[in-house]
Amino acid sequence: MNRKQLLFSCLIVLVLAYLFINQSNRKSFYEQVQSTISKNDSDYASLLHIDIESDKILAFYSTLKGELGVISLHDDHGKVKVKDFINRQPLITEDAVSWYGFETPLEDFHILYGVVLNPEVSQIILISQQDQSANIIHAGSHTIWYALLDERLNSPVTLKATNKDGEVLYQFGDLEYWENHKN
Repeated sequence: MNRKQLLFSCLIVLVLAYLFINQSNRKSFYEQVQSTISKNDSDYASLLHIDIESDKILAFYSTLKGELGVISLHDDHGKVKVKDFINRQPLITEDAVSWYGFETPLEDFHILYGVVLNPEVSQIILISQQDQSANIIHAGSHTIWYALLDERLNSPVTLKATNKDGEVLYQFGDLEYWENHKN
């Protein structure tokens, strides 16, 4: 092997070593989300769910204090950063289904979310949001629900939770109001 071949071989080895080390040090997206949340919430316990919709990254997590945390994140050139801390609410409540609302009209961000304690709940319908269905997520021992909305939260917030047979197990709000104000 001549000197040029040896130099070229060494260069190839160095480049491959650099790529390997760089790749092994790079955190996965999931790990970046976990790391970002734990840096911003000292009570962070575990990641329950991530929702990615175009430019919105929404993460749901549990805390050491038994709370459901929700945080909005964004991707800044491959690094996950906090956009907005939304809220922390109890994971255990007296209701079979809890609900919370949050919105930032200037950023056009609107969400209803909560916790499902009754394992028979299979659907949550947001009556006050034109009967939109919510996402129900089973994450380990916790079940959460949420709906990202295109428009402001309508008041009074009204929802119902049903089982797989369509039987209403829980309802909150003013059903009569929305029956009289349907489009």
